[in-house]
Amino acid sequence: MILNIIEDLIPNLAIFVSSSFLIYFFMRNRIRYKNFYDIKPTAPLSERMIFGTIDGIIGSIIMHYGITVDYVLIDLRHFPIMVSALFGGIPSALITGAIIACSRYFLFDEPSFSTLLGVINAFNMSLVCGMISTYLKTRHRWVYMNIYCFSSITIVGIILLDGETSRLIFSFLLISCISAFCIFYLHDYLSKTLYLLRKIKENDDKFRAITDNISDVVSILDKEGNTTYVSPSIRNYGIEPKKYNAEFYGNLIHPEDRASIMSLFRNSVDEKKTFRIEIRWRTSNGSWGDVDISGTPIIENNMVNSVVLVCRDITERKKLEQSLLYLSNNDGLTGVANRRYFDERLNIEWDLSIHNKSFLSLILFDIDDFKLYNDTYGHQAGDICLKTIASYVKEIVRSPHLLARYGGEEFAAILIGKNNEESYKIAEKIRTVVESLRISNTSSDNKIITISIGLATQGNISFRSKEELIEKADLALYEAKKGGRNRVVSFNPKL
Repeated sequence: MILNIIEDLIPNLAIFVSSSFLIYFFMRNRIRYKNFYDIKPTAPLSERMIFGTIDGIIGSIIMHYGITVDYVLIDLRHFPIMVSALFGGIPSALITGAIIACSRYFLFDEPSFSTLLGVINAFNMSLVCGMISTYLKTRHRWVYMNIYCFSSITIVGIILLDGETSRLIFSFLLISCISAFCIFYLHDYLSKTLYLLRKIKENDDKFRAITDNISDVVSILDKEGNTTYVSPSIRNYGIEPKKYNAEFYGNLIHPEDRASIMSLFRNSVDEKKTFRIEIRWRTSNGSWGDVDISGTPIIENNMVNSVVLVCRDITERKKLEQSLLYLSNNDGLTGVANRRYFDERLNIEWDLSIHNKSFLSLILFDIDDFKLYNDTYGHQAGDICLKTIASYVKEIVRSPHLLARYGGEEFAAILIGKNNEESYKIAEKIRTVVESLRISNTSSDNKIITISIGLATQGNISFRSKEELIEKADLALYEAKKGGRNRVVSFNPKL
């Protein structure tokens, strides 16, 4: 008999479990609890009435599949009452109790003392469970409700059943305890699942709200390199998001940069490392722009399953950097290198020359009688003269060599890998080109602008330092001035 009762009550539990899944599915947008302990009767009254009605219907269905012993209906209807009280407090529990009581009275058998006692007990459990849920500030409200309902049902069973059949109450309480644990863990699992799903959706909405409204291109690639998401900002580059994957490895990235970023991507997947790189990619007008790409691997179960790429357009920043670099390295008037950059390059080239035992020549030249030219023609004409000479000379002194404005009307040229004879020819060519410009200077003896040049070469003569190299080139320039100007003098120990 005991085993039969347990077996017959299992469908009751199955009905309640199945209905719980359905309730959580249809009410998923209304149920907002982190776990079973977090459930409180704080929902609006309309929602509590909905919970109460649904649980009342479930309780009625459970009674339909209950068992009858000596005209006493045995089932698990108290669980819908407790769950209703847990979610909706007193109003919800009373609605559930009322529906169950009406079903018990009108639908199942002729009114009797057993029926009347069942109706009273349904209201009794509803009221007390509702009060426990509403007023007890403890996380163990479910336990207290079970204790009260078990006690109430036991008392009713003792009253209605004779001495022999009352032993069946033990079987009922056993399956009720098991059911209580099952229902607890079921609702705890469903509450946590809905909470996590809601948080995932909220985070996804936040992520999309951010990525949909920023100019940076955010994309997610799986470990094979296939794009699973790309932000709408990719349209700024004339590409529809659905075509991004093909464009990313096709025409968007500059061919010379494609191998570099693919290598970093593979390394990020294999080594679980972040990376950052600046590359060129095609803009919406077809030209090449600069972007800064940072990649962050998403690791699950100690394996990379995707990589998040954030691509920021830095074209304007790179232009600004290049502009600032140009201003910091170049003379504002003539456009050739300034004294600061000249000193920096001379340090580097001197060290390389010593290390490689190679030639390094330094040319210093200035414009003859330039002060008289300024006094005669004015400083604006002097500026034009400087710019004109610099523009012609830099056509002769090209990379990897360097032409710089050394100060005032004086210029310097670093010639890399040129011996003294080769450097002298270049210096003479510079002098000849300036003379051929025939810039009028009536204040000078030659009546035109000319230059005097001093030359010193490391390698033909071994100097102790770059400072000595400058000193000897300056001495050669002094000798050129002293010798009548408009000439080239190469340093030698006899000077």
